Amino acid sequence: MKRIRKIVLWSFGIGFVAVGLGWIALSLYINGSLGRRSAAEQLGQLVGLKVEVDHFNVGTTSTTIGLRIPDPSADSPGDLIRIGSLRANVSLFELLAGGAAPTSVTVKDVEILLRFDAGGKLQTPFPKSSDSAGTPALPEIEFERVRLHIHRTGHPEFDFGTIAGRLGREGDHLVLAGNADEPKWGQWRIDGRFHPTTFDGQLRLHSDSAPLDDPLLRSVPFVPSELWDQLAPSGRTTATVTLSYRPGRDLGYRVELRPAKAALRFPTADTTVEDVTGTIIIEDGRVTVADGHVQLAAGSITVEGDYRFDQPERIIALKLRAEGVDVRRLPATWGLPPEIEGRLRGKADLQFHIGTDGQWTPRGGGTGDVVGAKFAGLDATIRLKLGDRQGRLRFESIPE
Repeated sequence: MKRIRKIVLWSFGIGFVAVGLGWIALSLYINGSLGRRSAAEQLGQLVGLKVEVDHFNVGTTSTTIGLRIPDPSADSPGDLIRIGSLRANVSLFELLAGGAAPTSVTVKDVEILLRFDAGGKLQTPFPKSSDSAGTPALPEIEFERVRLHIHRTGHPEFDFGTIAGRLGREGDHLVLAGNADEPKWGQWRIDGRFHPTTFDGQLRLHSDSAPLDDPLLRSVPFVPSELWDQLAPSGRTTATVTLSYRPGRDLGYRVELRPAKAALRFPTADTTVEDVTGTIIIEDGRVTVADGHVQLAAGSITVEGDYRFDQPERIIALKLRAEGVDVRRLPATWGLPPEIEGRLRGKADLQFHIGTDGQWTPRGGGTGDVVGAKFAGLDATIRLKLGDRQGRLRFESIPE
């Protein structure tokens, strides 16, 4: 009896050792180069782009993978997407059994690149997903430390992060919700909605208090830098950025700004306006200003504006209405005699033509009255005309 017991124990022991050795061998095989190659091929077929797997580790309860999708459009080596760690609750046994469907996925340390040419045309190819009947349902995905990089020829690199949140499925769409605490750009809320196979959808970013800072604004890829050569903003603004994608079309964008107590410096006009409010929309090659209000020389000016930067000839068109502007506080370069006192009230239609050399040429003009006017301390009736002269806007008096 003792001999039989020993044989049974030895048999179990050898069996456990054999299973252990088999487990180690199988793990080494799956977690080794052959496993990485197989995973890369299957993922590449899934997204329709080349995938490179940096590490692949299958455990008893979960699988962790690190991967990259190289950018085929780049002149120099680079990645469209880099995922430092993707962890799914799928075990080795489930992978071997086939049809493994994780219910929980955590993604960390992600870098995403969007590349545009000088004209704003998207050069980055989008992955192509599969949503056949055999594809398992998408689990809820938690992501941490995601950074977005946008490269446009002729612009500084635009970087945005660090983003955290969740991606899940709602009906026939993928729904994203998250936030970003970006050291340079501040805090943002993020949401998105996409089709899982075509990526048709929108990504929206919103901030209640984003900085109006010259170096940061110059990095925004959708606005030509020549605009910031003549406008030097400062202060804060609410901001909503919407990126939309339709298969076969360029990436669409819309930036909506609502400044609060901001300021704008106009180097060409030698002046600064304060308390800037209104709605500024930058969308698909056009900037519009609606219900704009600024403070200038203790008075107020309402502004409506339009700027088409997707046209061969770039023109900024402005409609201005002034009320209560103290003429004594206007820049001397505007051409008003220093003897004039009073408050300017009037309106103007102006255009600024931007040449290929970046120079602004003003055209148009306007008229106005000086309320409570005095000339050299004596009461007077003064009407003014604003027009372009020698490449600058200047005031002239209108004879009575």
